[in-house]
Amino acid sequence: MKNVNVYKLLISQEVRRWYVKLVCSTCGFEEFRIVDFGEWEEFEDKVENLNCLQCEQGQYKIEGREDFIEKLVTLGQEADAEIEVISTHTEEGEMLHRSFGGVAAITKYRTY
Repeated sequence: MKNVNVYKLLISQEVRRWYVKLVCSTCGFEEFRIVDFGEWEEFEDKVENLNCLQCEQGQYKIEGREDFIEKLVTLGQEADAEIEVISTHTEEGEMLHRSFGGVAAITKYRTY
């Protein structure tokens, strides 16, 4: 990965989401979505009615899905970031889950 600014990646153990790859059946455009486990069936039904962001005519199909925590760990490792999976059985872990949706990063450089 080029020019990655993440020094440390903090992930709540309670993050229950899918990282979903969608592909347009017309132009092949790829889009990625993050979907809560509990909303998966509703999302599958909704995908049929989504129009492609690029060609605006094609319809998406689900090409694959991956556990979001596993995807973040993979990306963190590729970026040489420190990765901490934090339990919600601690005050800090519960705060991470409630305040930041379970994912936060400490950056190497100041961003403006």
